[in-house]
Amino acid sequence: MKKWWFGMALLLVLTLVIRQLANYQQQSHLTQMKVAPAVLEHMDQAVVPAAPAQTADDWQGKTGLPATVESQFIDFLHLKFAEAKDDPAALQPEDLVYLGVFDQDEGSVRYWLLPPGYGALYGTVTMVDGSTPVFGVASSPPIDPASVLSPQDDEGQPMEPDLASDEEENPLDNLP
Repeated sequence: MKKWWFGMALLLVLTLVIRQLANYQQQSHLTQMKVAPAVLEHMDQAVVPAAPAQTADDWQGKTGLPATVESQFIDFLHLKFAEAKDDPAALQPEDLVYLGVFDQDEGSVRYWLLPPGYGALYGTVTMVDGSTPVFGVASSPPIDPASVLSPQDDEGQPMEPDLASDEEENPLDNLP
């Protein structure tokens, strides 16, 4: 019986250590990816607060998007996740945390952090030609352009050519 308790305690300790290691690796990976600071703040929270940091009043009407586009964005998310608008468990505007506008390859993209029940996903809106909204769901956080090096700032060393002499024997030459 003592061996069983010892085994269970050891299993519990190993599980906790593996979880801590996984959290550390995820944070390290996000830092290396040059993730926007707003995203890291939300990822660092050990316990998700009962109420989001921002409510619908905090971001609705303050994103620079027309109210109709914001409403269409919520409708898009309901469609994407197969939710009925009138379902009380469906995604609500106050569940989203607006992260801001980020310059990405496709232009200026607005990002929202979805609540924990939806996984690590982000809602996005891109205005094409300034008038046509393109809605999306991203699995990667926005990249902070200020922390990404420009090609001029990258003073990396050029690759050196292979200086193998012709006298060296190539193992592929000996194949039948």
